[in-house]
Amino acid sequence: MWEHSVAVGLMSQILSKQITGSEDSTLYTAALLHDVGKIIMGEFVRDELKKITTLVYENGMSFLEAEETILGINHADLGGKIAEHWNFPVEIRDAISYHHRPDLLEKEDKIMPWIVYMADEACLMMGIGSSVEGLAQRAVSQLLKKFNLKMRDLERSMVMLSDDLKSARDLVNII
Repeated sequence: MWEHSVAVGLMSQILSKQITGSEDSTLYTAALLHDVGKIIMGEFVRDELKKITTLVYENGMSFLEAEETILGINHADLGGKIAEHWNFPVEIRDAISYHHRPDLLEKEDKIMPWIVYMADEACLMMGIGSSVEGLAQRAVSQLLKKFNLKMRDLERSMVMLSDDLKSARDLVNII
């Protein structure tokens, strides 16, 4: 889980440079914490995880839909509620709450949830994260169009992430 969270944080910065021309520490924080709802849920839903994965594999549901069906809430919504409880800024809360569905935001001009979504999808495509979610992920072609990027831009970002993630792993191993 830590590797996926760090990878999404790092990828958000790589993508932010491509899209906006600069890094954003608030975006990094939101990306790093995007799955905080999973961390909290994980302590309480171990027995339910089998049911969730069954719905994903056998019924073709998305991971979020399966969580909602079994638990009554998904990890993104729970994460947003946690971020609100912790008094995080609205932009971080929205990025956490909508990191799987930024299209549901009322204001389409909010870029942070879109970048976190794209970073998360890229990491799942690379196999950094839950294999269950990776099987249920949505196509990134619309995201690339939205930000006027080509697949080669995303592939280049993935290579950069690989290098950055290796450095992060080396740092953790030193500690």
